[in-house]
Amino acid sequence: MTPERGEVLVTGSNGGAGSIAIALLSTLGYRVVASTGRLEEANYLQALGAAEIIDRQTLSAPGAPISKERWAGAIDSVGSHTLANVLAQTQYHGVVAAFGLALGLAPHPAHSFPLASPRARLGLPSPPTISWTRPSTRTAY
Repeated sequence: MTPERGEVLVTGSNGGAGSIAIALLSTLGYRVVASTGRLEEANYLQALGAAEIIDRQTLSAPGAPISKERWAGAIDSVGSHTLANVLAQTQYHGVVAAFGLALGLAPHPAHSFPLASPRARLGLPSPPTISWTRPSTRTAY
């Protein structure tokens, strides 16, 4: 994935991992959109490199399994309906890294449809109920 592909969404952007993701992605030339429930922290997120700030409520409600494409990639620490909506809005051949699942998995069947979609490549480090293939190498932290 390259910056020319389009915007990269970071959910949970005020958290530690989200803040680091914004700083790294913007330094690498990506246009970063930060999703947050703390809009009063917009200046902080912009100082990290976020080009746009959106309210997390735009992604947290149940949505359609496939939506208009927007994200070339995303980093999601929230899970639940947010992850389902992120996947539904990811461009074909986009990349989504999901971890933490702060709100859990979506409590309805629509959350599994985007996973079967050819639209996005999804990486989950430790999903409780989704089958996946572990990468052959892991980075130690």
